[in-house]
Amino acid sequence: MQIPNIHIQEVLSLKLNRAQAGRKTGNVSSTGADELTLSGKAADVQSIKSRLSGLPEIRVGIVKGFKSKVQSGSYEAGGADVAGSMFESALNNRTRV
Repeated sequence: MQIPNIHIQEVLSLKLNRAQAGRKTGNVSSTGADELTLSGKAADVQSIKSRLSGLPEIRVGIVKGFKSKVQSGSYEAGGADVAGSMFESALNNRTRV
């Protein structure tokens, strides 16, 4: 499942700026103004995002394995495998919209 980027960093910066402004003045928003409360999930998302950014986009070992099989003529994709991959790809593209 792909989670679209919803500008979490911008939201966290805005929340931090408001919190710092409240500390400087000693005021906490009690005027009924809009407030934003983030759970620990936002920090988890940022942590996962930073870990994923260190991973290669292409898994070289898997690509080499397939490449050698294709070049040697030993790779055989069954019709069900191809159809299943096409169906899965179509579902993934549909959920991203």
